[in-house]
Amino acid sequence: MASVAEAVAEYDAWCEARGCSCDFAEEAEAVDRLRRALDVAFENAEHASSPLDALLDTARALLDDDPRNVSHAFPDETHEETREEVASKRVSRRALEAVGDHFVAGSVRVADLAGSPEAEAVACAALRAFANAAESPRDAFVAVLERLHIRAEQLRRGARGDDDGDSDDDDEASRGADAVARETESSSGWRLAAECLRAMTSLLARWRRDPALHVLDAEPLVRHVEAIAVASLSLTELEGLPDVSFPHETHATTFPTSEPTSATRGNATNAFFSSKWASPAEALAAARAYRLSVLRLFARDSCFGRETKRANESESSHAMIGSRNDENERQDVSGVNAHTPRVARLCLAWLARDPRPETLRLVSAATRARGVADVASTFRVSGLEEHVDEFNTSSSSSSVTCSETTAPVVGAVVLAGAWLVAAEERSPFPEPFEKTETSPCRSAEAFFSARPERVAAPVAAAFAFADGDKSLDTLDPDVCRSALNAAAVRFAAVAFRRCGEGGAPSRRDEKKNDASGESENRRLLETFAIALASLETRIVSAPSLAFRELARVAHARLLTAVDHETRFALLAAKTSASTTTFYETSPAMRALNLSRVTRETHRALSDCSDCFNPFADVCRVVDVVLDATRFSIRNLESAFGDLATGRTAAEDEDADALVAGLNFFRFVLGRAKFRAGEKSANGGTEADDARDVASVWSRRTFIEAHVAAPAARWARSTLARLDEGEGASMNAKTEETPDEDDDESRWRKRMGAEHVLEAARFVSELCENPESVTT
Repeated sequence: MASVAEAVAEYDAWCEARGCSCDFAEEAEAVDRLRRALDVAFENAEHASSPLDALLDTARALLDDDPRNVSHAFPDETHEETREEVASKRVSRRALEAVGDHFVAGSVRVADLAGSPEAEAVACAALRAFANAAESPRDAFVAVLERLHIRAEQLRRGARGDDDGDSDDDDEASRGADAVARETESSSGWRLAAECLRAMTSLLARWRRDPALHVLDAEPLVRHVEAIAVASLSLTELEGLPDVSFPHETHATTFPTSEPTSATRGNATNAFFSSKWASPAEALAAARAYRLSVLRLFARDSCFGRETKRANESESSHAMIGSRNDENERQDVSGVNAHTPRVARLCLAWLARDPRPETLRLVSAATRARGVADVASTFRVSGLEEHVDEFNTSSSSSSVTCSETTAPVVGAVVLAGAWLVAAEERSPFPEPFEKTETSPCRSAEAFFSARPERVAAPVAAAFAFADGDKSLDTLDPDVCRSALNAAAVRFAAVAFRRCGEGGAPSRRDEKKNDASGESENRRLLETFAIALASLETRIVSAPSLAFRELARVAHARLLTAVDHETRFALLAAKTSASTTTFYETSPAMRALNLSRVTRETHRALSDCSDCFNPFADVCRVVDVVLDATRFSIRNLESAFGDLATGRTAAEDEDADALVAGLNFFRFVLGRAKFRAGEKSANGGTEADDARDVASVWSRRTFIEAHVAAPAARWARSTLARLDEGEGASMNAKTEETPDEDDDESRWRKRMGAEHVLEAARFVSELCENPESVTT
């Protein structure tokens, strides 16, 4: 385009003639002439027979080079040579600085009209040249962000499949053409979206000031682009998403791309100028790389360090007004501090959605650079205290809302969990954590001590986030969920241990007679119930024995960290058939909880302190265990059907739960019988002992009739049917290979029945012909 080339040369000549003078009116007129020349060129390209060729000519005229030779790597402040290579000619650099945004907008418009991948690649080259030549990274960043917003709306319409065509049209050829057009619209445009994200990464790296505010402003749009890309990706494409990693500690940023290297520049048939559209996966990879690059900026350059450097430079060049500069710098730093919590929350939210080790390391360094360097400050800045009610609105962990306010708390769990595990290795419990200024766990014990709800609420949020947040699909969902679950379990296992034992009774006592305090206690109970249910789910569905054991330890430490009343309420809810949450508990977890009830009852009856413990009220505990054992017996009797097929998998776990309940009755009946003998020999004991004996001993006939006897009958019937089934199976066998799974199922059923029969016999022995007891 001769007119564009002439306008560029004229503008360069005007810049040379202007020198140091600054006439804004003349400059505006010169820029306007260049802009008008571009408008004419783009209008001609829109009406040309080949818009792609016309677009290439316009780009060559402005860049004074083939757009395919524009560097495909964005420079940053540490690569002056690359930037000089990208903008090697003063003329094109000046033109891009003056009308670069207008040039990009026109190139994109013509490329969309041409409707080909090659044309879109030219528009991407124009965007890249504009970003490389920008003297003001901030202004260029805003222009690129606006371009990304426009492209995102176009992609959203394409992904949604908007169609204004006539639905009554029966012409098959027309419908086929419409389908092709919609497919093209939904698949085109992703290369430019990815290019915008890469340009934003480069421009942020070149700023001399803190880029946090612009990163915060850009985040909703980046999330929006990611959501559109995920909606457009097929499952196969999502699984093939390339992994972005940074193996070397360097400020240079490289990204996976289909664009040409320096060895293939100028080749019109190379991958960048191919005849295929870019995949939405390219935009997802660019968004992921953008976030990691921003984290590197936050981690590498403390905002305070940059401000101090600028202050020193200002003082050295303007010594006469040093005091005024100092005041300005103090105001600037206070402005940075104002949005530090927002930046830290953003970093934590990124970690929640991408909990890989590289992201964890960068987020840790970035939050430290922002002054959030320990466990307590991390949770406070995440918004845990302000939004804790959001995690406690339901008794089911799957119902916890996954919102934007939840993600920073989940990220805090991942980050604090890594810190706590490392600190626990250095200072094993009961040794306190290091209290040095560099230790991120210096505030952990004070923050968690006697406050188990500060562990339970974020743990419940993390499990719910792993189960239900749709934004995890931007990564490999299985890997991401596994990482979040592992981080939450590790955090719970260490943090609950550092909470101490028994909660904070003084705080509860102050509120127990107050209406607001009652509501608070109910809310806390729901918090612990959600966390407990989530841990039980992880125990049952653990992918490995090590993970199951760690989840079981976290489950036990949660119950230890809460007070006696809360512990009793949780165990009762998980073992008693009279509560709604009972039906959400698996038989295996019911067995675990019943065993814990037995241990807590033994400890309460052995404790001589005056502190009230509901487990010492044996009659109340017996009611809970009676409901649980009778429920297990009903389950076993209803699942008594076909023992040979192995269809009743829960039967084995119900047998374990029944054995745990029978062991409880064995303990309390044996204790009651022993105390009854003591009372007869000594002529009376304390009131507690008498109450202990009366509460259990008076119900021995009921326990025998409704627990021990039915359990023994079920066990004998099961063993008889197993013997009968094994005999028939052996007679029917010919040359068929024996089914190992079937044999293992029969063996497990036999072991369960024998254990039930043995425990039932012990309970029956304690209930038979008891001596009369005078209360």
